[in-house]
Amino acid sequence: GGHYQFGHAVLLVGYDDSQQCFKVKNSWGTWWGEGGYFRIAYNDVTDNIKFGSYAVAASGIFVDGEGQTEEVTVSNSGTGTLTVSSISSDKTWLEFSPRTLSALSPNEEKIITLSVKDWNSVTSPGETAVLAISSDDPDEPSVSITVKAAIPVMAARPMLTISPPFYGNISTASDGKTQIEVSNDSGETFLDVSNGGEGTMSWTTESDNSWLKITQGIAGTDYGRVIVAYEENAGGMRTGTITVSASGAVNSPQYVKIRQTDMDMDADDDGMSDSFEFWHGLDPSNPDDATGDRDEDGLTNLEEYEIGTNPNLEDTDDDGMTDGYEADNGLDPLVYDGDGSSRFTISDAVTALRILAGMNATPAGTNADADENGTVEMKDAVFILQEIAGLR
Repeated sequence: GGHYQFGHAVLLVGYDDSQQCFKVKNSWGTWWGEGGYFRIAYNDVTDNIKFGSYAVAASGIFVDGEGQTEEVTVSNSGTGTLTVSSISSDKTWLEFSPRTLSALSPNEEKIITLSVKDWNSVTSPGETAVLAISSDDPDEPSVSITVKAAIPVMAARPMLTISPPFYGNISTASDGKTQIEVSNDSGETFLDVSNGGEGTMSWTTESDNSWLKITQGIAGTDYGRVIVAYEENAGGMRTGTITVSASGAVNSPQYVKIRQTDMDMDADDDGMSDSFEFWHGLDPSNPDDATGDRDEDGLTNLEEYEIGTNPNLEDTDDDGMTDGYEADNGLDPLVYDGDGSSRFTISDAVTALRILAGMNATPAGTNADADENGTVEMKDAVFILQEIAGLR
C-alpha cells in the first residue's frame, strides 16, 4: 500500500531473440536513445547487450552517466620496450587520465581512465568520440578506440526547455536556432523557461548585445518568464542572441536569436512595410501575400495594414463582428462597438436598418427582430440602438 509517484512513461513494444533484448519506447521523445526507443537485455550472454545503458549496439567502450568512469588497458606483449608517443581524442568532452604514459617493459600493463568531462558538450545522447593511441609498435603504430557517452535510463536530470511567444514571427535560423522577428520600433518580447525533466534546475540568462536588455528573468529555478526589451532600430537589420544556461541539465545551453528589421522599408513593394510583415508572419520578399486573407475576415492583408487591424485575427477589437464586416458597414474594427451589457450589438442595429432599407432579406431567427414578432420594424432598430447606448 501507499502512494507511488513515477517520473515518465515507458512502453514495452517488442523483443529480439537474436539480441536477447526487449525493445522499449520512452515518453521523452525521439531525441532520446535510438529515435525514442531503448533496449533491455533479458539474458546477458551476448557481447552487444549492456545492462543500464539506453543503447545496446555497443561499438567500443561505454561511459555511463555522470561521474562514471571506464578503463582502457594498454599492454606490451612484445619482447622490447614499448613507447607510447601520444594519446588524444577528437572530442573535447572526453576526459582521459593520465594524459601521457611512460615506457612499458615487456608484459607490463598500464591503465587509462575515461570519463565525460562536460555532459553539456555532448551534442546528442549516445554521441561517440575516438581515443587515439600512438606508439612505436612496428605492427600497429596507431590504435583507435570508439567511446560512446551513454546516459543511463534511470538518470534523473532536469531538461531545459525554452518556449518563444506563440506568434507568426517565429522561425528557425540557418544555424538551427529559434529566431524571433521584431519590428524596428522599440518593444518587448519574451521566452518561457521550463524544466521538462526531473530534479531542480537553476538557470541564468544573458544577452550578447546592448540593444537587447533582459528586464525580467536574469535567473530562476525550474520555471519562469524572461522578458527581453529591444531598442528602436534606426539603422540596418540586426540580430542579437539570448542565451539560457542551466548547469547539468539536458539541452543546456539554449540560444534564441532576436532579429530586428531596419527602418520601415518595403522590400517587395507590396504596400506593406517589412516590419509589419515580419511581425505578423508574412513574407517581406513576396509581393503576392498583399492580396491574401490569413484570418479569412474579408479583408486582404494589405487592407488590414492600411486600416491597422491584425491580419491574424478575424475580430481585432473582439466585439463579435469580423473586421471585414465592420469595414464594409462603416464601423471601426479597432473599437469595441457596444458596452457588453446588452444582448444586442451594433451589428444587430445595422442588420435591422439594412432590412428596413430593403438591402437585406430578413434572416430566420435574426437578433434584429428585437420583439421577436417575426417582422423587423423601425421600433426594433430604435430599441436596439437605445439598448446599446444604455438608454434602456
